[in-house]
Amino acid sequence: MGNKGGGGGGGGGGDTYADYYAYTESQCQSSSLTYSFTYETCFASNDTCTTDPTICTDTHCFNDVHLNMSYCVLQCSSDADCGDYNDADSMGKIYKCDDGYCQLECDDQCGTCVKGPDYCLTCAGDNRNLGTDNSCSSCLTGYFEIADQEDCESCDEQCETCETASDYCLTCKGNYRKLGDDNSCSTCNDGYYEITGDLDCHECDSQCETCKGSSDNCLSCVGDNRILGDTGSIDRCINCKPGYYQVPTDTAHITDCSSCDKDCLTCEDSGSNCLTCNGQFRSLENSPKCSCDIRYFDNGTDQDCQICDDVCLTCSGQSHLCDSCNGLNRNKDLNCICKDGFYENPSVNLVDGMDCKVCKYNCGTCATFYDNCQTCQGLNRNHSSTPNCNCLEGYYDDGDNMDCLKCDYKCSLCEFYSDNCLECSDPTRDINNNCQCKTGYFEIEEDQIKKCMKCDYNCLECEDTSDNCTSNNTILNFYTIQ
Repeated sequence: MGNKGGGGGGGGGGDTYADYYAYTESQCQSSSLTYSFTYETCFASNDTCTTDPTICTDTHCFNDVHLNMSYCVLQCSSDADCGDYNDADSMGKIYKCDDGYCQLECDDQCGTCVKGPDYCLTCAGDNRNLGTDNSCSSCLTGYFEIADQEDCESCDEQCETCETASDYCLTCKGNYRKLGDDNSCSTCNDGYYEITGDLDCHECDSQCETCKGSSDNCLSCVGDNRILGDTGSIDRCINCKPGYYQVPTDTAHITDCSSCDKDCLTCEDSGSNCLTCNGQFRSLENSPKCSCDIRYFDNGTDQDCQICDDVCLTCSGQSHLCDSCNGLNRNKDLNCICKDGFYENPSVNLVDGMDCKVCKYNCGTCATFYDNCQTCQGLNRNHSSTPNCNCLEGYYDDGDNMDCLKCDYKCSLCEFYSDNCLECSDPTRDINNNCQCKTGYFEIEEDQIKKCMKCDYNCLECEDTSDNCTSNNTILNFYTIQ
């Protein structure tokens, strides 16, 4: 077994190993030191030096044994069968090595060692790291361990650290490189691009989410509001998507995309300066604002304009809240219902127009049909007689006038004309003779009231006075002559 930790023997001049002790600077006040200080060399004792009792008392090295960092090490031949070493106790007292024992061979990772095979003073090879625990189990940064090999192997140039293989990176070297799913560092972080031969990645243009080859050769755009445009040899994120417009930022030549108003499909300079309109039933009318078409309204939520109720020419907020009415004879203040005296024709449509139709002259209001009165209008009408709104007794409807006209004095009921009696005003009048006085009666006027009075008994008919016979009662005269 080799001895990486041991070295040559001690002093010269015939001195024995018992004449040497471990040296520390505090032990000698004045001394002519005859041997240089190395790990393998003990210094000669002299009268002016005192020995540190915790190290040297009763523990001088025997022949063929030398001190190595205060430990006894037996010189062994390369093929000697050496056993374990004895370590120091808690007080730091050093024990001589037992006969037949020497320090074991250092581990493969140690260049030199003491105390034990894995207590390294130096590491084997140039690429291992001497730890605070004097182990060489870890590789220097940029190197990785290979089993049964003393030295560490170099990672790929893009790997800051790696393991098991040179291209199996744990961390990446260079700025802005990304550790991939395959543990390679061959790609840059988003927003950076690679230049051949340069470990560092370089920042893309501020408008590029990703780029390649040059900072402004965008592969994807920052944010969701830009569109990749073709500018010849490179693609740049210079245009905003439909529905967005460019606004300058504090950085020169850099723009952001801001949202157009919801009713603009495209806009420029401001969100409300529409170039084209978004949604159905919108249009630009000599202004940059996309207003709803006639008979449509914006409900504040949907892109499409919503249709107003049929009765509204324009409306706001809700379909029935009319700003102007569609058709004549409508009341805007009452959501464009028909005005009094007009009715909604149930068969009306947009082709025919939305005008309200006039009610029959005797209806204050009507519904569905012109003569289906809901309220009555005009004098001398029975206002509780809806839907017909008949005239009061003694009055008639001439078919033209709102007011009922008075029947002729002879009629208690009449129609169409004042003297077209349906009933007579008095039993003395004959309905079959248009309510003239019955036979045997004549008409007189008393106190401005015309009425029928009975003729004298000898008159079959009379006029003006009861005895002014226009025809005689012949039956009565016959009996008188007899």
